[in-house]
Amino acid sequence: MRVDGSRWKAFARPGKRIKLGDRIEFGHSGNACLLGTLGAVIEEKGEAGEVTLRFDFSGSALDEAIATVGHIPLPPYIASKREEDEKDRTDYQTMYAREEGAVAAPTAGLHFTPELFARLDAAGIERHFVTLHVGAGTFLPVKAEDTADHKMHHEIGQVSRATASALNAVRARGGRIVSVGTTSLRLLESATSEAGEIQPWSGATDIFITPGYRFRASMC
Repeated sequence: MRVDGSRWKAFARPGKRIKLGDRIEFGHSGNACLLGTLGAVIEEKGEAGEVTLRFDFSGSALDEAIATVGHIPLPPYIASKREEDEKDRTDYQTMYAREEGAVAAPTAGLHFTPELFARLDAAGIERHFVTLHVGAGTFLPVKAEDTADHKMHHEIGQVSRATASALNAVRARGGRIVSVGTTSLRLLESATSEAGEIQPWSGATDIFITPGYRFRASMC
């Protein structure tokens, strides 16, 4: 996850062996975008393997280097079966993705296709979009015995005024709102007032939905 022009937060494995000030070299044969070795220094370190990397490059040069030497973060149930290939850049992506920012694809939406959208249209089912950026915490397991002791990771998102108005109109005429995926559900819950009105919203959500949670957006 980008922090600023030259710093990113990441997960390191095995994290215990990494120390503050250590230098990590990335790339193939010491080459990244013909600009030399892509290197970074460990600037901060957390308890769950998270680190802050300060790269030698910044801005667009760093973006280009990461795109060249980086790998697609395929989930374990895919990566354990085969090596990544070039098609993953399009296959492991929702058909409606528009903005950069997520560390992984929201997998609940991967099954949508133009054909499925056409079938939804034919059935009179509306669809409205939110912008969500899946956070790095999606890769972290729940280790606490009691979910009340688990600190939920936050994710960034935005609900536009147009989407909020459309969803409120659906509810006003007695329709149901079906959220695809937990990330979009958390985002809509954050955008909904105690009175149940979905509002334009932008920010970070760390809602942890467990049994007994009272839904405000009346999700089904």
